[in-house]
Amino acid sequence: MKYTKGKFVRSDIQTNERLVILGRTGTGKSLFADTIMTYLGKKVFIVLMDVKNEYIHIPVIDFKVFYKQKKGVVRINHLKVKTKTGVFETDDLYKITEFIAANLFKYNQKLKEAGKPLRRCMICVEELGSVCKKGGRLYDVMYNTAKIVSQGRGVEIGFIGISQRPQQVHTDFLSQADHIISFEVSSKHDIEAMKSYFSKEQYESLKRFGFFHYDIKAGVVKTCYPLYENELYHTLDYYRTLFGRS
Repeated sequence: MKYTKGKFVRSDIQTNERLVILGRTGTGKSLFADTIMTYLGKKVFIVLMDVKNEYIHIPVIDFKVFYKQKKGVVRINHLKVKTKTGVFETDDLYKITEFIAANLFKYNQKLKEAGKPLRRCMICVEELGSVCKKGGRLYDVMYNTAKIVSQGRGVEIGFIGISQRPQQVHTDFLSQADHIISFEVSSKHDIEAMKSYFSKEQYESLKRFGFFHYDIKAGVVKTCYPLYENELYHTLDYYRTLFGRS
């Protein structure tokens, strides 16, 4: 693994990649997720599964207009759709995530087989550890989401997972991630979970409570501005400069 000094830049993230954003409450994690979704939403359609209803400024849409969306960020917190066996209705974000993942994957797979342009999109799950908990095989508990995570790159579907508790995130997400963005992690168990992805020497050379970007494919860790100093890397003004704002 190589280390490079400097800032994380928006061009580091591609829309068909897997991005995991980690960090405890109050460290800038949600603000970072919000601004990067706003930036990527200018290129692709992003559907957010907001477990805690944190992103209330992002519009909630009905599934009836789901396939009319081409770009931008939306939330789906409730499903009511007609199926062959009747009406399927749920507020369970676990089930909604599976339903959306299945629809997007099948839709783009059919387009690919027909030689047509794919619908470029991303799924974002807030509190990933609550929806996709560690334990067992991901395919056994979330079959369609697992397909998005492992095979979505080939059909232009990206995935963003957000969590304040790395120890609760299913290991398949971290093992499939293209990028890990880490804000402050303080719990002993969460720190141990993070250490499992680095050697002791590599991890200790990072500022444990600082911000870093780990580009897994390139094997590069970018250490960035520490938090809470003169240049606050996670301030709203900085992110607006970095990503722009719609």
